[in-house]
Amino acid sequence: FTDNSAIFGGGISAYSDNVDMTITSCTFKDNTATLHGGGMHVYSGHDSMTITSSTFSGNTAADYGGGMYIYGENLRMTLTACNFSVNTAANDGGGISVYTGNDGMTFTSCTFSENTANDDGGGIAVYSGNDGMTLTSCTFSDNIAAYGGGLFVSTVNILMMLTSCSF
Repeated sequence: FTDNSAIFGGGISAYSDNVDMTITSCTFKDNTATLHGGGMHVYSGHDSMTITSSTFSGNTAADYGGGMYIYGENLRMTLTACNFSVNTAANDGGGISVYTGNDGMTFTSCTFSENTANDDGGGIAVYSGNDGMTLTSCTFSDNIAAYGGGLFVSTVNILMMLTSCSF
């Protein structure tokens, strides 16, 4: 997915309910969204999404989620061995912007480098309630934001676990 543009999800926009989606070894490069999700926009409920060994690089969002924007209720998302680099969001989440409720997210062996957000979360910006979030063996380097260069979290009742991560 290279050099695409849309209002939501320059590379992919996924609106779904009760769907299991798997993305493996894909590249999202130099895509643009005039609102959310330069590389990918996910809006879902009661879904499961797995993204493995994929790259999000050079994507831009005029609002939230340069690399990826995620909004979902009861969305269970797993990202493994993914690379988010040189993505830009005018507001929040240079790499990823997450707005969720009552679900869980797992990031394993992911890299977030040189992503930029003018407000929150150069690497990842998380806004959620009653969620579980686990980051294991993830690396955050050279990300830029007003708040939380690597990771910004604004939540209610979250169980967040960070293991063997580098900031």
